[in-house]
Amino acid sequence: MEVEWKGKIGYGDIVSPICYVHNESLRRKENVNLKFFWGHSPGTKFKPQDPETIDQRADFIFTHTERVDGVTMQHVYNQSIEYNHTNYFDKNLGLHNLRFSDTYRWTGDGNHIVVVSSLNNKKQFSEYAKHKMWKDPLAGKWEDYITELRKNHKVEMVGYDTPVKELAELIQSSKLLIGYHGSAVWMGKWIGAPMLIYSSDKLTDRCLPWCVRREEPTLELEAIIDTSVSLIEKTELDLKEYLK
Repeated sequence: MEVEWKGKIGYGDIVSPICYVHNESLRRKENVNLKFFWGHSPGTKFKPQDPETIDQRADFIFTHTERVDGVTMQHVYNQSIEYNHTNYFDKNLGLHNLRFSDTYRWTGDGNHIVVVSSLNNKKQFSEYAKHKMWKDPLAGKWEDYITELRKNHKVEMVGYDTPVKELAELIQSSKLLIGYHGSAVWMGKWIGAPMLIYSSDKLTDRCLPWCVRREEPTLELEAIIDTSVSLIEKTELDLKEYLK
């Protein structure tokens, strides 16, 4: 089977297809090739100041995902496709694209929490995609919330400007990942980190099955960590059944 995927800038459009093709290979018991189509030349950065190219991030994630024999990935440059993907079946939103890193599984042995906010996003959802505003109910509130978090916690801010290896290491050792429904939060799913996600739609509960979802800022982090960790354990059992 071959899965064609339109190359985009978001982590969701890198982590999801890579994890998906591994799971599909196991479920179908056949070889699966993932083919990214990039509308640019090799070595092109989305922004000149980016630490790496988007396809380099894809290579990193593919290399450090729990591997399945028969799964391959290739990049096609200077070619765009009109559709988003082919042969992508997401009926089970929580599990179809859930596969863990074999290098950066969550340990929680650091003394920090990681925050993925929309503070430094070039545009807010309200400016270019109002129908997606549910993904970030803390828009306009992140700065004050982070100030409160820093009174009792060491906070590491991450985003698209964080080198992917550093991002993985920070999430791996964090006590908790806090974010909105998007961006580097998808790396948290790949790493298996406990997550507090701000979203106003229950769809988030399905896509990120062990997250604790809130719509208003909270500082009660210890209970959230415990809840999320217990949900991770349940999700791992569900994943084993899904892959049979």
